[in-house]
Amino acid sequence: MFDIIAFGAGTAAAAFWAKASVAATLAGAAIQAVGARRAAKAEKKRLEYNAAVDRRDAEQRRIASLEDQQIQREKARLHLKRQRAMIAKAGIQMAGSPLEVQLKTAEIFAQDIGMLAYGAEVEAQRFETSAGISKMMAGYAQKAGRIGVGAALLGGAGRIAQTGIEYELNA
Repeated sequence: MFDIIAFGAGTAAAAFWAKASVAATLAGAAIQAVGARRAAKAEKKRLEYNAAVDRRDAEQRRIASLEDQQIQREKARLHLKRQRAMIAKAGIQMAGSPLEVQLKTAEIFAQDIGMLAYGAEVEAQRFETSAGISKMMAGYAQKAGRIGVGAALLGGAGRIAQTGIEYELNA
């Protein structure tokens, strides 16, 4: 550290520089605390925004899945209708094998629709999980900001104490 006496003559100059040092330390600690608080708020807002986007994406995926399932149901209905028409055109009764083919076709389409729903729900759950993690991290960012403010203020207090000790030793 520099010698306080070197900046002026005697005790008055030393007292002036000690006070100036304390004021600068206070200002620096306050600025550091404000910066830590603002950084934490910004991080919290960013994470909360990400959580909101993920929740929206999950909902949109579920809605899209309902539309996909409806499209698949319509495809199934048209396919089964064409099968029945072909069977009737061939003069075959809707019993036995033709009926089994229709039932199996309907079962396959039902499985496809179920898989669409399942896949969409898995994807939506990934978005929901991501939203939950972002929300949790936003809380941690806020706590980290409080800790950062406290650390800045304590650090400033420590530097002020050090200045006081140096002043007393050099007085």
